[in-house]
Amino acid sequence: MNLTLPMWPVYLVDIAGSSLSIFLAFGAVFLSRKLSRSDTANALLTYLLWISIAFGIFTLFRSVSRLLKFILIIFGYKSVWKALSPFAGAVESITLVFVAALTFYYERVKKSYRSLIREMDLLQDAQEEIGLLNKNLGREMDRIRESECRLENAHEEISKLIDQVRSGGDLSIRYKNTNLIRCWEIKDCVYENCPAYQSDHLRCWHLGKVYCCRIKAGKSGKECNCESCEIYISAHKDPLARLGERFNDMMHFLENQQKELQEANRDLKEMDRKKSKFLDIVAHDLRTPLTSILAYADLLLRYKSESAGTRDEFLRTIVHESRRLGDLINDYLDLSKIES
Repeated sequence: MNLTLPMWPVYLVDIAGSSLSIFLAFGAVFLSRKLSRSDTANALLTYLLWISIAFGIFTLFRSVSRLLKFILIIFGYKSVWKALSPFAGAVESITLVFVAALTFYYERVKKSYRSLIREMDLLQDAQEEIGLLNKNLGREMDRIRESECRLENAHEEISKLIDQVRSGGDLSIRYKNTNLIRCWEIKDCVYENCPAYQSDHLRCWHLGKVYCCRIKAGKSGKECNCESCEIYISAHKDPLARLGERFNDMMHFLENQQKELQEANRDLKEMDRKKSKFLDIVAHDLRTPLTSILAYADLLLRYKSESAGTRDEFLRTIVHESRRLGDLINDYLDLSKIES
């Protein structure tokens, strides 16, 4: 007994599967096309689109050939299918070869793409570094412009101070430095005898250098170096402050020189006064014996008729006063040698 099963369920499932394959294939092509358009520079999405198209063509030909096969067999055209089946197989084979070629091509493209991505990453890093350098350069330019502005202001201020010194001759004028700090507070100083202690003149290297060196460090003023002190460093921490403090150092030096010149002038005046008084004394001391010599010499000339004893007395007086005058002159010469 031969059992024959109906073929229509097989045909139905095959037709449904082929139709579903065509639907899924074209759905994949549609989604791949949408993704590829969203990022046209992405090589992976481009490859996915082409491979989806290739598989879509393969699915279309395979499914259509299967449907055509069933239709021709059902309607009794089996010989026609035998004639068409080699062409359908050839198209399917060509499609598979195209898929393989795409895959191999993608492998090479993927290497180039990854190399390109690395180059893009390096380029992005370089751009970020250049951007950072540009920002730093911008900040440096702003700082330079600010420094130029401050330098110009300092130049104008120092020029005004110089004009004030020229017009009034006041050497106590100073450049105002906002970086000055109180040394006795920073150092916790307890030496109240120091000239800089609680002084309005905050430049302790002008006032208390010698005191600090002798009392605290046990050194002389020449051996002491204020440039290593934080008070001095704070006052000279930027170029403008250093420029202003150079001007202040110059004014301090000129002020000290002026005081020394004034003191020397007073000493010269006092010495001149003493010299005048000394010359008066010298003149008085020399005038007394000289007057006696001249007087007795005049008497000798006038009174020639006087006795020999009187004339001898006059001569002895002249000799005595001459010797006294010589002794005074020698004493003053010795005194001048001692003074010189």
